Amino acid sequence: MSEECERIAELLVDHAAGAGSPRQKAYINRHVGACPICARELQALRNTNELLAKMELEPAPDLWDAIRPNLQPRPAPSRTSWIARHWLKSTAATAAVAAAIAAWMITAPKTPTFDQQAVLMNHAAMSWSTPFADKAALGLIEVIGAEQ
Repeated sequence: MSEECERIAELLVDHAAGAGSPRQKAYINRHVGACPICARELQALRNTNELLAKMELEPAPDLWDAIRPNLQPRPAPSRTSWIARHWLKSTAATAAVAAAIAAWMITAPKTPTFDQQAVLMNHAAMSWSTPFADKAALGLIEVIGAEQ
């Protein structure tokens, strides 16, 4: 089966039922006129359509009784907001978030404030009392003192 036959095969069912644009019908008819395989397939589909058209189907006697309960009107959907319908869940979630934030604020490590001048003064005091301590702190204290 050629690539064109595969494209035609996809269109044959609708064509056999009479569907399709005039341009599409002309394209299919040209191909079917030259391709015996597609012509047989189209004829088989037309025969099937004719047989189906001749069939008379009677509905089951209890069909309406089976359908009727499903046709009852349904209640209208609620127009309330999501929060109004789920107020308990949303309130509980809000309270849980607030409690988590409060607990974090209480237990979070406090960042110590750094007072540069106090650190240098303490270092200088230790340097005076320790004979081999670093005397560079004295220079820093003098520089900081001069800036202020």
